[in-house]
Amino acid sequence: MGERKTNFVIALILLGLTACGVLFITNLKKTPMPESKLLDFPMVVGLWRGKDLPMDEQVYKILGTDKVLLREYVNPQNEEVWLAIVYGEQNRQSFHPPEYCYLGGGNVELLDKGRVAVKLNEEESLNVNKLLFQMGKHKQLVLYWFTAGDKMTENYYKQQIYFVLDEIKYRKSSGTLIRVSTTVVNDDTKAAVERSKRFIREIFILLPSYL
Repeated sequence: MGERKTNFVIALILLGLTACGVLFITNLKKTPMPESKLLDFPMVVGLWRGKDLPMDEQVYKILGTDKVLLREYVNPQNEEVWLAIVYGEQNRQSFHPPEYCYLGGGNVELLDKGRVAVKLNEEESLNVNKLLFQMGKHKQLVLYWFTAGDKMTENYYKQQIYFVLDEIKYRKSSGTLIRVSTTVVNDDTKAAVERSKRFIREIFILLPSYL
């Protein structure tokens, strides 16, 4: 089954779950979620040093959450990556594929779209989405994935299904969009991918404590 057809089937399942789940959920008392520690995520990650970047208030309103982390991290080699994490509780509308935001900003062209595997250790790998944009004179690489509860997936539709199932089963739900981006230097996309993978390996073990 092709990817488009698979996503279409998943979307239909999601609609069915939502239709059934909403009737069930609305009659239940919500279970309070533990306080998110997202904004306490470390400024120092291995050799990377971070700084917070300003966020427009309108962004919080659009996303429907104030739990948004946006940081620039730099290592001793002056390599730069940007980490963006959007955390939402019982609100699936806080999440959407980042390409919609980039392309909606104007003067941006999507050059490539796919998936890559980030090897975390000898036994584990993390599948993430890969986007390559032309932004004026520069190219930017974006790797991203989603979480829903304790599950991780690169597939937006699967995240939405997990979200609804958690609402039905536990009367609570939370999730994140995690995005790592970097500028492509000297037109070397492969180096940009490897740089992003190295950073993801550094943050991956820390994420569960702050989401």
